[in-house]
Amino acid sequence: MSAADVGPVIHVSGRLNAARYAKLLENHLLHHADTIVPEGEEVNFVHDHASHDAHVVEQFFENHPHIIESNWPRKYMDCNPFENLFGHVVLEWENGAKRNRTELVNHTNKIWDELRRRPQIFEILGGSMINRLRKVIAADGDMTSY
Repeated sequence: MSAADVGPVIHVSGRLNAARYAKLLENHLLHHADTIVPEGEEVNFVHDHASHDAHVVEQFFENHPHIIESNWPRKYMDCNPFENLFGHVVLEWENGAKRNRTELVNHTNKIWDELRRRPQIFEILGGSMINRLRKVIAADGDMTSY
């Protein structure tokens, strides 16, 4: 996700281990970054390091020095605008709707496509980062209203 575009939804079956995560970055992050960032400019990449501190992931960032890995807290949702964006997908899920993988994929694709047609949402979420970080600092790292 960037202030310019959320990018495509990439559905992953099974567990997302470090090797699969690095491959996902290689196959999808690089392509998306190339479409929104002028050649030669750095890309600041935020992820929560939850299970992605393995050597193979570190190697990806070493091999692509224009992708700058931000120092981000593990699983810290208050600062992650993506969690807010994915909240739209969850809120649009109808009560009583089928709850299986196929329906989840179809629903996610539908809502994601709708969100991508509303570029102002990315600007708002991206622009909220300064306020999010200020609130975290003011709360000494504790949870905030975000």
